[in-house]
Amino acid sequence: MPQPMPSRNAGDAQQVHVPSGIPAAEIRRAMRQILEAPAFQKSKRLARFLTFAVERTLAGEEAALKEMVLGVEVFDRGPAFDPRVDPIVRIDARRLRARVTEYYQADGADDPVVIEFEPGSYVPKFRLAGESHARPALHQPIHAPKPIRKVLALDMLRRARREMLDVPTVEGVFKALQLFQRAAETNPDHALAHLGIGMASMWTPVLGCESPHAALPRAKRAAQRAIELDPVLSEAHVVLAMVSATYDHDFGAANTMLLLAGRLNPKAVVVHQARATMYLAPMGRLAEAAECLEAALRSEPLARFRFSLGWIRYLQRDWSAAADQMRETLRAAPEFLPARYFLSLACERLGQAELAKDALDANGMRAAYPLLADRVLALQHLREGRREAALALARNMEAAYTAGSNDPLQIAEVYAALGEAGSAIEWLNRAYEDRRAWLVYLNSDPAYDTLRDDARFRTLAARMGL
Repeated sequence: MPQPMPSRNAGDAQQVHVPSGIPAAEIRRAMRQILEAPAFQKSKRLARFLTFAVERTLAGEEAALKEMVLGVEVFDRGPAFDPRVDPIVRIDARRLRARVTEYYQADGADDPVVIEFEPGSYVPKFRLAGESHARPALHQPIHAPKPIRKVLALDMLRRARREMLDVPTVEGVFKALQLFQRAAETNPDHALAHLGIGMASMWTPVLGCESPHAALPRAKRAAQRAIELDPVLSEAHVVLAMVSATYDHDFGAANTMLLLAGRLNPKAVVVHQARATMYLAPMGRLAEAAECLEAALRSEPLARFRFSLGWIRYLQRDWSAAADQMRETLRAAPEFLPARYFLSLACERLGQAELAKDALDANGMRAAYPLLADRVLALQHLREGRREAALALARNMEAAYTAGSNDPLQIAEVYAALGEAGSAIEWLNRAYEDRRAWLVYLNSDPAYDTLRDDARFRTLAARMGL
């Protein structure tokens, strides 16, 4: 285990960065008194953090007190540590400041030497107690959100969050996005406003009303800003993980972020849903994903969790269970168009063609899925033995395709059903270029079962990290 750098003696005064008249020995005595406090006896990691910071400062090596160095030397994260992904140093720095401040409010109230950390700095400051008559203010609770200074921003946040309590409509998600953006403009330092932008931006491609290339970079920027403002905001780590999975196809990073989010807030059920759908299912661990979602539903019976479970059941080839979950989703959220779409897929697999068509007969479906009518008719022609008619519709879908507006996966599905492997894989690659979210289930989606032995299919899966 890495140890703190050896300290210099008090005689090396020119090397010790302390106010005049405070020997290094007195600073170390002040540090030992803090370390003997109950809060530090219970947290060896914070004790190690404090010791490392004080000794490096006394050694004149404040430059070593950087996030990357601390992650490796104090937190044993190893040379691959990336503070942009793992905010452990920032989180524990806030806790350390809080514990030191609390110590001087209580047990250390009469200590002659004070050690303190300024917000945003990992370098401790040392002063004599008599140099400042004002005691440090008790630190804000670690999990408390930053105060909203403007009532207008608060009102916009409340209204926006009402639009996204469970699964939003197209109208609702855009309304929420606009409100979150206005709240961020009004109060740019509030993490929840940026978190809201990230969450709303994740929904727009799912609802078929915005290109992933427009929405997901915006979601990433917003989540990163939220984490800068509040490193312990677990939902922001969830949004960043979802972008990593669906846009960057970095499933390892997504899993790391989701595990961190779970540690930050073990009660956040959305973390378990996100890990089931953004990591476990893409990796083919469908049974584990289903268990996570069943547990989420027992905790919070939300439509979004039921929808996710229905999709996992579809990937498991349990068409009846998938259809049941989608129907339950629609009972709670009748305007949630993705549930209608996947109900239609499940009914097709069950041989219930009329029910499949009925599921698609709803306002907004054609706008969200412009190629849907041709896809349904092409597969119907194919079931009835009219291959040439199905092929003609596939070519119509190709001609109508516009990047960002149409889903290439529907074209790939029709070509796969036709046995046209080359064309199907070409459109799967187009979906990869478009960053279509549902492509992350490439290795489990039954639509592509006929392509799995094709080397070009395996190349695409490897390219995606699957």
